[in-house]
Amino acid sequence: MTPKQVIRAVTSESEWSDAFAAQCTASLHAEVRRYAITDLRMTSDDAQDIVQRALVDTLSGARRWNPAERSLLDHVRATVWSRFRCDQATATRWHQVAFDPGAAESSAHAVHAEVEAALATRANEAAAEEEMDEYLDQLRDIAADDREVLAILDAVDAGARNRAEVLTHAGLSLATYRNASLRLSRFRKRLPNLSQALCA
Repeated sequence: MTPKQVIRAVTSESEWSDAFAAQCTASLHAEVRRYAITDLRMTSDDAQDIVQRALVDTLSGARRWNPAERSLLDHVRATVWSRFRCDQATATRWHQVAFDPGAAESSAHAVHAEVEAALATRANEAAAEEEMDEYLDQLRDIAADDREVLAILDAVDAGARNRAEVLTHAGLSLATYRNASLRLSRFRKRLPNLSQALCA
């Protein structure tokens, strides 16, 4: 830089600082905040934050402002609009979730309750499975000489839950299945104290 350029830069920097100081008032700040809240539909806190960032960017030189070309109000509004658009694009690309310690705590309680419920359900299922095994063993004792009924019970014990699955697993014809099913119903009536859950 030549001495003339240095003098011009210092003088223009001084003029720039004077113009910034003269125009950066509480009313400018309030006007830009109002713009962010009403036109951009921001919350009061977000509007305060974005206006402060716009002013800091202007002071630091990250956003250039030429006082000869436009007012500080117009410049800060344009900077707020630019930051708003950039923030919106970022939010669209990267979904962000606000951290709320209270929600995290209640979420932890909800997870704990969910785990407790799952454990209770698993315990109930284990008890029901044990009861089912005992029930099937009693039916096997009654139907010890009936090969088709034993095939149906084996299919149910293996996890078959409907007629098609039982037929496939047991390898029975539909007519044989119907006859064995009728005999199985008679055997079931011989068993005392059946659980409602198993009969359903």
